[in-house]
Amino acid sequence: MAAVQPLQTPPIIKPAVQRVSDPAHSAAVIFLHGADDDAASWENLAHAIHRTSTLPYARFILPTAPHNTTLNRPAWFAPTSPRAFSPTSPSPTSSPPPSASSTPPSSPTYSAADPAGLRSSVALVSDLISTLTTTSGLDPARIVLAGRAAPGGGGAAVALLTALTSPEWAGRLGGVVALGEGTGPAADAETAALEDVYAVLPLPKERVQRWRAEAGLPAEAGDLPVFWGRAGGAPPAAPRKSDGVSMGGPVGGEKKARKPGHGRRASEVLVDGLGMDADSVMVREYGVGRGGKGMKMGAGVLEEDVLRDMCAWMERMVPPLE
Repeated sequence: MAAVQPLQTPPIIKPAVQRVSDPAHSAAVIFLHGADDDAASWENLAHAIHRTSTLPYARFILPTAPHNTTLNRPAWFAPTSPRAFSPTSPSPTSSPPPSASSTPPSSPTYSAADPAGLRSSVALVSDLISTLTTTSGLDPARIVLAGRAAPGGGGAAVALLTALTSPEWAGRLGGVVALGEGTGPAADAETAALEDVYAVLPLPKERVQRWRAEAGLPAEAGDLPVFWGRAGGAPPAAPRKSDGVSMGGPVGGEKKARKPGHGRRASEVLVDGLGMDADSVMVREYGVGRGGKGMKMGAGVLEEDVLRDMCAWMERMVPPLE
């Protein structure tokens, strides 16, 4: 078990706005901020969700990552360049990245982030879950982990890795939400797809599988509900394992398969690479073709359609019990 880097400040806690007769009937959302912000930046998100009359029985826990002395800011882990090695490679390459004048590789690659930092943050989040379950009697299936996805070290990666690799909580949580602003322009579609993956899973899948094995978990993740809201670029295609990751239409509506696009790799890493059930992974695309607004996430503000879809998904994962 990794050593836990303690939080320097207590988490922000937003209580539920609706009282329940049994504490076990409540729910909780642990939201992990992005690479260049902190918990206070997302405090308004809890208010926005409660204003939609969604999840009134849920409390929100917003921790700020420990201060990273190297980065001189709060950080869940220290990111590295997203092109140091292949997503299926178990360790970084020793060769330096190619110069601008070099011939580009035939397949883009990305690096592992700071494994020790990630494991420490996973242990930290696991401790938060333990506190919730022991102090309130809350079933871990009533807890959703959420975070901002960003190649620079967003909390979505820690949320997903906790749900995948925690010896105590993997396979027992209500689900994972990843909110990402997309990668922006890229040299080619394949590179854009890999950078998308890096934002939510900044480790090669072999390392994730090894951590699962060390935790006594099966190789395949199986039924782990994931809502992945992305902005910019083409929508991720349905992975090969299924006729469709849920993509279009209202949340919970008919599933639609996409033809292969640059986001295919992103879906495949979760479904083919880690053995998640395709029907459990919902990838929603925002931006071009959705009113042109994109996904705004400054100061914890989400566009109306993003907020609506995310809230509907979370309420299906942790529905009201009274």
